[in-house]
Amino acid sequence: MGVVEADLDRFLAAMERAFTSPVHRALTMADALDSAAIRAAFLPRIGDMAGSIRAHRQALDTPGINQRLVLESLIQMVDR
Repeated sequence: MGVVEADLDRFLAAMERAFTSPVHRALTMADALDSAAIRAAFLPRIGDMAGSIRAHRQALDTPGINQRLVLESLIQMVDR
């Protein structure tokens, strides 16, 4: 099984779980996809500002990421 298939399996398994809110569902998807950018966007919605800042930093270090979008997300988080 390749990396893409393993990621897809983790993602699909996460989709089948019961969630208490759409935000928790998004965070579970972010974990399944190992996406710092998604975590960065959704962690403030559950009050985890420090976690969101860490995730923004991690997202900025991700190869191929659109850094402008990550920085815009960080600015929007601070503006809340």
